[in-house]
Formats: sequence, structure tokens, C-alpha cells
Amino acid sequence: MVSIGDMEFRLRSRGIVPQESLGTCTIIGVGAIGSQVAIGLARLGVPHIVLVDFDTVDDVNIGIQGFNRDEIDSPKVEAIRKRIEAIDKEITVSTYEEKYNPLHLVGTVFSCVDSIKVRRRIVEGCSKENLPYIDCRMSSQSFQVYTARDPGERILYSKSLFPALEAYQEGCTSRGTIYCAMICAGYAIAAYKGIRLGEEVPLRFNGDVLNFDTWEGE
Repeated sequence: MVSIGDMEFRLRSRGIVPQESLGTCTIIGVGAIGSQVAIGLARLGVPHIVLVDFDTVDDVNIGIQGFNRDEIDSPKVEAIRKRIEAIDKEITVSTYEEKYNPLHLVGTVFSCVDSIKVRRRIVEGCSKENLPYIDCRMSSQSFQVYTARDPGERILYSKSLFPALEAYQEGCTSRGTIYCAMICAGYAIAAYKGIRLGEEVPLRFNGDVLNFDTWEGE
């Protein structure tokens, strides 16, 4: 019999990720990647999760972002909050149905947005508050996970914030896949685990899903 109160459903991961090592996480953007990050962190046992997203669920989000049809027209943050509470009601979930605001930042920050401009604002906020920062980026068949836990790493990360006009624009029917989002989210959560346990985490990790290839750095 699984006892939710005793967290027995997490027994198989405790040896890898001790519950006492976990802390608050803020997720900016709970679409394709952010929603997967939020659910993964909840199952890992993160005690407090902050969700920030101004958008609502649309029918086009069903395939790429993994939302359900009964969640259409719901705020994305509320849809994910309900999923987290279904996993573990002891997790504190704070939701903000609005655009990014520096006041939202607390704990380890996950940037899961699709705007270079907003990424720049988020990392500036993390620098001001000295918060660990994980940035997730994805196209249909590739992804990058950036990790910046201290001032030096955040300076190096800032070099990746190229002008928006230089970003590659895929067609509207090929901007993402649910499997690429899930893989990217998995690496982002692994980076969070590394941060919390003081392990070495690459500044940039890349994945090419189409060719089954991964590598660190540029």
C-alpha cells in the first residue's frame, strides 16, 4: 500500500536525490518544456514550486505541449497546479497568471520561454538575487540546456543571448515535438539535481534528437 504522507512512492529515487537536498523552484513559462519540468520536479519531491505564465491552453497545445482537451481555455499555470496537487497535495504551488516579473524569482529558476528578450530579463533578475539559473531552449528536433549557478557562469551564459532577429525561425507546423520537450526537461531536472548536490554541471548541454546525438559546450 503506497502511503503518500510517508512519500513511499519516491523511495526508488531517494538514494540518488535525497529529499532534504531539494528546495524551491520557479518555472517561468509552463508550455512544452516548462510543464514537463514542473511535473518532473513534483515527482522528484520539490516542496515548493512557483509557476509563471500568462497564457491559456489552446487546442494547438494538445500535441506539442502535452495538455489535455479538458484543459483547453484554462490558464496553463492552473492546469499544471492541478496536476501537481494530484501527485502530492503536500507540495506548495504558487501560480502567477501573468508575464514575467522579477518579484516572481525565488529558489532555483528555470527559464522555459521562447523570447531572448525575456531570457535576458530573467537572468538579470537572477544575477541581482544571486539565484541559480537553468535555461531550456528547443526547436523541433534539438535542444539546449544552459546552467548558470554563480556570477561567472551567468556572464558566460549572457554571451548566448543573441539578438532575436538572428534566431532561426521554423515553420509554424514544425516548431516543436513533445518528445524533444520531454528529453530537454529531463536534462534540465538533472541539472537541478546537480546544482543541489554540488555536482559538476556543464554550462551548456546540447541534444540532437534527429541524429541521436548529445554533447557539451558550443
